[in-house]
Amino acid sequence: MIGMDGKLKIFDGIVGLHDIQRIYAFVLTSKYVIGWHDTNRESNTKSYLHSNYSNEDVDNLNLLELLKNTEIAEIISGMERVRVVVNMSVPSNVHYAHSHNEEVVVLYYANPEWAHHWHGETHFYNFDGTEVQHAISFKPGRIVVFDGRLPHAISPQSSAGPDYRFTIAFTFRKK
Repeated sequence: MIGMDGKLKIFDGIVGLHDIQRIYAFVLTSKYVIGWHDTNRESNTKSYLHSNYSNEDVDNLNLLELLKNTEIAEIISGMERVRVVVNMSVPSNVHYAHSHNEEVVVLYYANPEWAHHWHGETHFYNFDGTEVQHAISFKPGRIVVFDGRLPHAISPQSSAGPDYRFTIAFTFRKK
């Protein structure tokens, strides 16, 4: 694994308010479909709304351009993009721990407003998925970069907050 070796890193302040709002507007107009699963376990019968982004969508989103000349760009340097998916979560969703094989994940929190008491944290587990090791708060414009082998899941957001919680997940792998 290039650059991560079982780790995760949190980045705040890379994306400015104007771009946070622009990216959110882009996410709101994306085409969502049912079918994303957190895990391949047979016991998981839950499907979620998501939007798979094309290369054109990624170009129009312009988020990767904002990451140039950052530590994130160094981490994914020399890697190929596998997929880009917008995950749309609602308060009634139940999420399961899952991983992304030998990939590096760049996770962007897309909602422009989020209060701490609305929850929706991303939980990272030990490698066997039995204990939460880190709970990363949802914060507008936050980027979490992590080794895709780390099991992770979303903590359900409160119904007191927005109807939808959006994240954009970029996955990369060694060429």
